[in-house]
Order: sequence, then structure tokens, then C-alpha cells
Amino acid sequence: MSTYLRAVGYRLPEQVETNEELVVGHPGWTSEKIFAKTGIRARHILKEGQTPGDLAFDLCHELLDAQQIDRSEIDLLLFCTQSPDYFLPSTACTLQHKLRLANQCGAMDFNLGCSGFTYGLWFAQGMVESGQCRNVLLVAADAYSRYCRNSDISIRCLFGDAAGAAVIGRREQGALARIVRSNVGTDGSGAEHLIVRQGSARDLSTESIDSSPRCLSMNGAEVFSFTLRTVQSSIRELLASLGWSMDSVDKFLLHQANAFMLQKLRDSMGLDESRLPIDLADLGRSVIHRRL
Repeated sequence: MSTYLRAVGYRLPEQVETNEELVVGHPGWTSEKIFAKTGIRARHILKEGQTPGDLAFDLCHELLDAQQIDRSEIDLLLFCTQSPDYFLPSTACTLQHKLRLANQCGAMDFNLGCSGFTYGLWFAQGMVESGQCRNVLLVAADAYSRYCRNSDISIRCLFGDAAGAAVIGRREQGALARIVRSNVGTDGSGAEHLIVRQGSARDLSTESIDSSPRCLSMNGAEVFSFTLRTVQSSIRELLASLGWSMDSVDKFLLHQANAFMLQKLRDSMGLDESRLPIDLADLGRSVIHRRL
């Protein structure tokens, strides 16, 4: 099975910052000096209150409509960003809702910079050629300007804000190009050379969470209700697609979020402890499940 680039587009913020504006109040810097060092004369910057997710929504809404791509045919939304709208939920999830993509559409953020769009094409190609997806909506959007100190012109002059998007799928008719092969690699030894330290889990570990604006809030009742509404039906849909029955599955390993909620699911699905184990007494709500 081949993979094709069906559509591609980009969007820039309306606000533009020129070198002339940037150097005001910074003796020793001139517009021509910046241009000589970088080849950059201006950059597009998001307005206050505007996010990469906002930019991505405008772009994707326009792209899908202009190319007459049925939103029900998008099986996966990949959102590449290093400046998400929130730490959680992922921007991909909020974008899925705003774009009115199907609830059966997968959605996930991934955190990469310069290589992000290439990685996204590589991942999307694999999802299409494996038969998992008909079409993937790949979006990359960032606002590096939000990470730049006003006083550090050597950094500020480099980074502009933007969003790009592409639809990758099986359909050859009308496609822009065929995606053939990607070559990816990683060398994380240089992490210290390009890094944002503030606001991360490592940063938060050194301060009181009670005094931090980055603390987590949750509507537990709504999360509980959503889980009971959707998990069982999703499991049954998966089994039906495989031609399996509930009785043919030995174990159901679910995310360990809440023992009471898991017990409710056990009861509604007619499962006992051996088939749907609960493993959070000494772990809390975590990302691991030991009872394999």
C-alpha cells in the first residue's frame, strides 16, 4: 500500500515584528546586523491571548474545507508542538473537538522541534501503510516567541510563530506527491544546548505546588461519568472488529485510574478480578500496570 500527500497548507499570525522594531532600546544592535547574521528581516508573532492551537484550528478548518476532505474520513490527528496550549489536556484533543472530527478519530500530541514535521510524516506513513488509518491529519504549530526573553535579541531575532498542516492518506487521485521513505535518528546528548527549564516536572519538583499557577485541577465526577459511558462500548467495538467475543479474552488491562470506577466496569462487563485486575493500592493513578 502506498501513501500520498493529499493536501498541505500553512498559516502565519497577522502580527509582524521587524528587525527595526526589535532593536529599539538595544544599543549595539541594528536591523542590518541581524539580517547579516541570520538572513531574517521580520518574523510573525502570535498576539497576546492567541495560541498555537488557535492558529492550527484556523488552518485546518480552511484546509479541509478548501480540499473538500470529509472530516469523517480523518482517522488520526497528530499535533506536533513544543508550546502546547496546556500541559494537559493535549492540544490534539481540543483541536479534534473544535474541528468536529469523529470521536473514533485518534488524537495525540508529540513534542519535537525542527524534525517534528518529518517525524510526523514518517509516523503517518506507517499508520496508513499498516492499514490502521485511511487518512491522517498532521499539524505542526509552535510559538517559540513565548520562550524568548525580551532582552535576549540574539534568540528573539531567530524565532517566529506559525502553523503547518498536511493530510496524508491512501488516495492517489488528486494527490500532491507520494511519500516514499523517511530516515530518522536521535542523539539526545545535546539536550542542554536548546532547552526550556521552567514549568516542567523537574522545575516543579523544587517549589511548592500550592503556590504554583501550574497546579492540576480536575472535575472528577465528569471524568468518572465519561469513563463509564465510553470504555465498555469501545472495548466491545474493538472485539467486534476482530470477530472476538468477551469470553475469548483472558485479561483486560485498563488504565489504573480509580478502584471504584474499575469495579463498576468489572460489574457492567461481567468480569471477575482475575480477568480485570486492579493494581493501584500502592501506586496511585499511574502509567504502569504490573499484573500482566
